[in-house]
Amino acid sequence: MVAVSKGNQDAFQQLLHVHVDAINRFARRMSGNSHEADDITQETMLRLWQHAHKFDPRRSKLTTWLHSIARNLCMDHHRKNARFTPLEERSDDLCKGATRGEPETRGPEINLHTIQTESLVHGALLGLPERQRSALVLSYYQQLPNQAVAEILAVSLSATESLLARARRNLKQILDDSHGT
Repeated sequence: MVAVSKGNQDAFQQLLHVHVDAINRFARRMSGNSHEADDITQETMLRLWQHAHKFDPRRSKLTTWLHSIARNLCMDHHRKNARFTPLEERSDDLCKGATRGEPETRGPEINLHTIQTESLVHGALLGLPERQRSALVLSYYQQLPNQAVAEILAVSLSATESLLARARRNLKQILDDSHGT
C-alpha cells in the first residue's frame, strides 16, 4: 500500500489481482445485479488507488478496508437506484451464471430444482434489511471472521453476532413464506 500511495502502478495491479474478484462477488451479492456490481467494484478499486495514503494497517486489514468502501458504495448506489430496479429483475440477475472470478462449475447435470433454490435464496437475501444482508454476505459468502465483519459494519462483535442471528431467522422466515409453510 505504501508503494501504491506513491503511484506505483505495478503494486496497484498486484493488489487488484488479489482483491478485485472478492470485492466483485461481495458487490454482486449486495446489489443483486452484475452491472451494478461491476460499477461498484471499479469505484472501489479507483478509491484504493486515489486514497491509498489513507489506509492504516494498524486499524484494519486491507481486505476489511476494501469491503468497507464497497459496502458504503453499495448503500449509496442502492439509495440512488433501488426505486428503478424491480426486485425480481435484481434477483434474477444473480442466477445468470458464475460471477467474475468464480469458475463455471455447472454442467448438464445441474437440475431445475438447484437453480430454483439458488434463485429463492438470492431473492430472500435481497429481501433482508441492508445491515443483516451485509452481515450475512460478509460472514458466509466472503468468509470474513466476525471481528472483520464488525469492523466493516462499525459495530461491536456482539452486535455483529446478533445481526447474524436475526439475519438467519429472517432469511429462514422469508424462505418459509415463499414455500407457503
